[in-house]
Amino acid sequence: MVCDDTDLRKRASALSSSYPGDLDTALAEELIQFRSFVSTEQDKTPANVLQVVLKNGLQTTFPNVFVALRLFLTLPVSNCEGERTFSKLKQIKNELRTTMVQKRLTSLSLMAIESDLVRELDFDDLISEFAMKKSRKKNF
Repeated sequence: MVCDDTDLRKRASALSSSYPGDLDTALAEELIQFRSFVSTEQDKTPANVLQVVLKNGLQTTFPNVFVALRLFLTLPVSNCEGERTFSKLKQIKNELRTTMVQKRLTSLSLMAIESDLVRELDFDDLISEFAMKKSRKKNF
């Protein structure tokens, strides 16, 4: 999507008014300058643009653009992610586990939500590390 400068200023003003604690009114001018900087990039996805900012050390040159990109990439796209979280919570907290403490419920929820990361863990290493920390034997 290509915006002219007037439209870009209007949208930047709306964004900075939505996040007044994070973005200031200089966002519009930064975006205009930043647009010419990234015009040569082939892949203009938000994640790639953020990588360009980080790779070239442009966080201080375009601070509002940097904050706006981080906001965009960290905010959920829709409410379905939150709904998926609660559906996982229903699976975890069944009638057999209604008495568990909050810390354990939080840990199990996190493991269920981030199941892709959990699958990548090496359980042998985790067991060894746990055994070393919980060892009651004294080594002399």
